[in-house]
Amino acid sequence: MPENSTFNNNLIRVLAILCLLLSLREASVFLGLGSNQASPISNLGVLSFFLMLAFTVFRLFAAVSMWVKTVWGPVLVFVVTSIEFSILTLTSIDIYISTAGVWIRATLLLGIIIYFILTYMYQRKYVYD
Repeated sequence: MPENSTFNNNLIRVLAILCLLLSLREASVFLGLGSNQASPISNLGVLSFFLMLAFTVFRLFAAVSMWVKTVWGPVLVFVVTSIEFSILTLTSIDIYISTAGVWIRATLLLGIIIYFILTYMYQRKYVYD
């Protein structure tokens, strides 16, 4: 990666922090913090619980990998968030995501797309200049 991509490096760190905070917030829901019911599985439903748990674990791995700037971290966030949005909008599976959660995921997805575009532009500039 060229040296002049400090904005890209800062962007990926901000997205990693956003991804980590979102995942930690979801993990607190799975642990039953902030709810009056005894079990989060009874609150969310079995399928919804395990889907959201899988998304949270993948997003935690992706956040750590984005922080250390590996190649597969942004790709994993993009894939997981895209699958999550497609399940949310195209299927009848009841996944609990608040309005703020939808906006955070949309911001995360938009930031990852911007990161991909900037990385592609920096690589082209580095190769052809």
